[in-house]
Amino acid sequence: MKHLKDFLRQDVGKTLAMTVGSPSVHRRGAMLKLLTFMLLFILGSLNVWGDVTWTRVTAVSELTSGGTFIIGYETTANSGIIIPMANTGSATTSAAGFIYSGSSASSGGTGTIDMSSVSETSNFEVTIVSSGDGNIAIKLGANFLGNSNTKNNAKLFTTDASSNGTSLTPTIGNNNVFTLKNANASYHTLQYNSGSPRFAFYGGGQKNLVIYKKSQSGPAQTGVFRKPFKKKLSFRALI
Repeated sequence: MKHLKDFLRQDVGKTLAMTVGSPSVHRRGAMLKLLTFMLLFILGSLNVWGDVTWTRVTAVSELTSGGTFIIGYETTANSGIIIPMANTGSATTSAAGFIYSGSSASSGGTGTIDMSSVSETSNFEVTIVSSGDGNIAIKLGANFLGNSNTKNNAKLFTTDASSNGTSLTPTIGNNNVFTLKNANASYHTLQYNSGSPRFAFYGGGQKNLVIYKKSQSGPAQTGVFRKPFKKKLSFRALI
């Protein structure tokens, strides 16, 4: 900060003086220097977040460690093209229902997204947390996704409990497809229903799911004022 103050006092002070008492050509040049400095200062103050990437989950441990995920049904194995599960639906904390599907995140949606290039994912992002004993729980916003043994439905709960069907045992099969199963006897597996597009808990006869985990590099800090100046900076080198 001291270096920056010295720079402002010396170089910019001289530049401002030039804008007042010098011929017009010098004033224009001095003003350009001042504007260049202001632009560099703004850019140097920015925190620029790195790229977001979505990586296919290939091990249970990647789920139990927690994070942000997208869950979906992959129509062609290992294609990375999925029908995503939305983070909203007709299921609420007060009534059973189902979770919306598709790129439009709507009832009956069948639109796909390409996980290698998708950019807008806010409608599909869910949180997965450890539920103990190697199990996981899926959170849609502040609530847990489960099913208290209601036929072919889902429900949201404010707490994670085995009686709510929110504690899911993940197992991974061929092509890194997951089975997410709770302890309820009849309607225990979170799946995609291709005949009536939606996500809910079924007896195991619907489509199992693939999962992608979010990673983000950054913040990547860029700019000219992140480190102290080792020598006096002059705009003469800039223009």
